[in-house]
Amino acid sequence: MTTNDPSPIRTVTPRRADADKHVYRAHYRFCRWDAVVVLFVLLLAGGLVFGLYLSAKNSLSASSHKEAVLTVDGTEVWRVSLSGLTTAKEYTVTGNGEKIVVQAENGEARVLSSTCRDQICVRTGWISGVGQTAVCLPYRVVLRIDAVGNGAAAPSDTNTSYDVISK
Repeated sequence: MTTNDPSPIRTVTPRRADADKHVYRAHYRFCRWDAVVVLFVLLLAGGLVFGLYLSAKNSLSASSHKEAVLTVDGTEVWRVSLSGLTTAKEYTVTGNGEKIVVQAENGEARVLSSTCRDQICVRTGWISGVGQTAVCLPYRVVLRIDAVGNGAAAPSDTNTSYDVISK
């Protein structure tokens, strides 16, 4: 290097003959207790998935059927069976300047139209799963799907539409 060279001064250390002996190597060995823990976690995860599958499968037994239930202020005003329903059935709720039209057909139900401001109940669209709801808060109207019949769970326990987070 020259004295006019702006680069910093570098020092080189000579390589030792035994440098390869001091390289760090992990000395972890997989033992039988590690295998037991891994097997336990896999069995637990498999059992959870299987339990969710059975719960969803058995939520609506062969002897039960789905019904659409319309309530206004907590009082049931309309109930229609969705099983085997091929033609559209409609029900209109009126009073105090409000009008809500509910429609059921082909195993599904929806709020067809409403005079409420926000239209959330209409934008909910078709509901068909047991436990699903469409709600109009300004008029206190709830449309829900219930399982009815032998072997059906209680209406409050029939929400089997699992999402990523919870039941």
